Amino acid sequence: MIKFATEKDKLVCVAELNGRLGVYLDNDSLIELATGEKSRRQRFLDALLTGGDLLFSYTNAVEIAGPQGKTATAIRSFLDDVKSHWTPLSMNPWEVAQREANGFLGQAPVSESFMKAY
Repeated sequence: MIKFATEKDKLVCVAELNGRLGVYLDNDSLIELATGEKSRRQRFLDALLTGGDLLFSYTNAVEIAGPQGKTATAIRSFLDDVKSHWTPLSMNPWEVAQREANGFLGQAPVSESFMKAY
């Protein structure tokens, strides 16, 4: 669930994982899950659907735009199967650390610009 809060009079946006596990994968892993062994893909999707969220960044979005043909179709299908179990993650490590230090434990910092763009 995306939640808005204030921190030092500034509006911030975080994803409340509510006991769910946030998983960030590099694009090689995303592509492997999309194109590789179907049973592995299904086990990963089942894990997301029962207790996880895929943490997805601008970097992921830019890099998965490169593959063409069958690979691109497989990636699109895989991400469609993730359904709503993804979070647009901020890729600023300093912001992540600052939010954790300020008490946003168990919450993933959301990229507000990513949310607005997509």
